Amino acid sequence: MTSRAITGTAGKSLTVQFSPYNITTAKGGPPVPLILCDTMGLEEGTDAGLHSNDVANICRGHVEDHHLFSPSAPLQEGAPGYRKDATLKDKIHCVVYVVDASRVSLMSQKILDKLRTIRRKVNHMGVPQILLMTKIDEACPLVEKDLKNVYHSDYIQKKAREVSEALGIPLSCVVPVKNYCTETQLNLEVDVLLLSAVELMMNYAESFFENQTPENLDEPLSLRTDQEAGRSLVHPD
Repeated sequence: MTSRAITGTAGKSLTVQFSPYNITTAKGGPPVPLILCDTMGLEEGTDAGLHSNDVANICRGHVEDHHLFSPSAPLQEGAPGYRKDATLKDKIHCVVYVVDASRVSLMSQKILDKLRTIRRKVNHMGVPQILLMTKIDEACPLVEKDLKNVYHSDYIQKKAREVSEALGIPLSCVVPVKNYCTETQLNLEVDVLLLSAVELMMNYAESFFENQTPENLDEPLSLRTDQEAGRSLVHPD
């Protein structure tokens, strides 16, 4: 097990820059055609957390890798860190929202409003979106006892419906997963849920490519190879 992204608990988002991560088959192994892009999370204050305009810039490919976000001043065209001539490979092909299952009912109206604003902007760009409902073991004792109970848990299904209705995300796009927390070795049951989520990301990213019209492409889709990665934006609440 490794940890490439900053993790932990804090009052504010731990991620402060746009961070892409290439995924490899093993340590030092060849990359798979998937890049996960981490961003600053959302916060309640008007000048706190990731700005919805920055999400739009990221999805359009205008934010350079490792750009440092400023919650009070979203990136403007011509500013340092702004990529003017973005190509298809720079854009985001699937947006992934990350929500704590145990806090679904506790999300404030300000956070919900921010998420809905982001949803509208991403919808207008035609980018597929899914939601990862994390920490399902902490939210439900039945699942904590046995992770295989996740699809038999009325509580988890209730939380999935709540977040689906609150954000307008189809229930089929709400994916329950368990975080690696106390484990020091890989766990098959945890991995099955996580890999199911990754598979859905890949399928939705592929559908993004299939929906592109010729005028939106900087190169023919027929020239894409297995080594050209789809980019998924992982966006914590």
